[in-house]
Amino acid sequence: MNTINRFVGVLAVLPIFFLVACNGGDPGPAPAKTTAATAEVAPALQAPPAVPVAEVAPPARPPLVVSPQVDPIPAAVPAAVAAPVSSKPARDFRAEAAKYIDDYNSYRLTPDQEGIKTAALTKIPAPCCDDNSIATCCCPCNMAKAVWGMSAYLIVEEGYGARQLEKAVRDWLAAANPNGFSGRTCYTGGCGRSFDQDGCGGMVEGYIF
Repeated sequence: MNTINRFVGVLAVLPIFFLVACNGGDPGPAPAKTTAATAEVAPALQAPPAVPVAEVAPPARPPLVVSPQVDPIPAAVPAAVAAPVSSKPARDFRAEAAKYIDDYNSYRLTPDQEGIKTAALTKIPAPCCDDNSIATCCCPCNMAKAVWGMSAYLIVEEGYGARQLEKAVRDWLAAANPNGFSGRTCYTGGCGRSFDQDGCGGMVEGYIF
């Protein structure tokens, strides 16, 4: 029993012996003691705790709006562009008739000139009484006098022949009343109406309708 105890005791000492032999008898550095100063400096050397950064959401993008394909609406067109105004002023047939009536009272035709006038006007029915020609008409209304004075002016001043005069008179009457004359104005009480209203323009020279 004692022998066993000695053997166990030798086994317990052997590890210590080998440990001292391997380390050269130096038990190694003693663990550093933490002083109060070291404890105060240590926290300062440590990295500051991470501060959480608030997440910043990206700015919201406006929604993409796709407009339907719509044909553009044309702007209103000014009247001056939509319907160009003619630079030619509107004709004043009352003023023209008054001028020609003055010519009727002013010009005296020669027999040859009178023949030209008669040859041209007998081919044109009177607008106010078409059972007569405009050469005589049924009465000397303002329209008839205007035609007679225009004929005298064109023959004397412009040298018109019968064919030229006939065309000029027809054109003037058509322009004075674009709707056309009925040929019955004198028989239906229309002598006091204007030319463009199928009238004779009146019976008194100073009062032309």
